[in-house]
Amino acid sequence: MLTALTKAQWKRLKTAMKIENAVVDLENKYNTDLDDEGSRYEFRDAIVSLIRALCFTE
Repeated sequence: MLTALTKAQWKRLKTAMKIENAVVDLENKYNTDLDDEGSRYEFRDAIVSLIRALCFTE
């Protein structure tokens, strides 16, 4: 399980998982700011999909 509750934790998670560009694309597509905790909760399934794609690549 991964958890990023604060803005600082979220920033480090994006960097560690190398999903910064994908997150920007997601934010632009849905006109949201994923630095906001509520938005991250709302889009949690999309965020999980980004991370899952990296964890299960061959």
